[in-house]
Amino acid sequence: MAKLKQYSIIEYHRGIEFTIICVTTSKKKFAELTNTSLSYINRYGYTYEPRDILCIENPDVIFAKVGMGGEGTYIFKRGEVKLLSEFKILTDEHRKQYPTRQDYHEAKGNG
Repeated sequence: MAKLKQYSIIEYHRGIEFTIICVTTSKKKFAELTNTSLSYINRYGYTYEPRDILCIENPDVIFAKVGMGGEGTYIFKRGEVKLLSEFKILTDEHRKQYPTRQDYHEAKGNG
């Protein structure tokens, strides 16, 4: 079996920064799982030894942490690891109450 590594990239969802993390066997596999080009992963991704227990126990599953700053640190606990899909749902719920400027323009038909 190939050695597992932890890979990460930064992604934004509706104005909130997330660090996308996954334990898998290669950059190519990480690119496929995140639906990101391999060249983007090579340029902006990070590789290190697995360190998040939840990710180690669930290889090839996409998790996320809240990014370094901004609104995300007020909404979510810093350092908390959850499935990326969970964070996206929670962010969408938050945006119903606190929309972004882009949400406003899209609702008006100007976006």
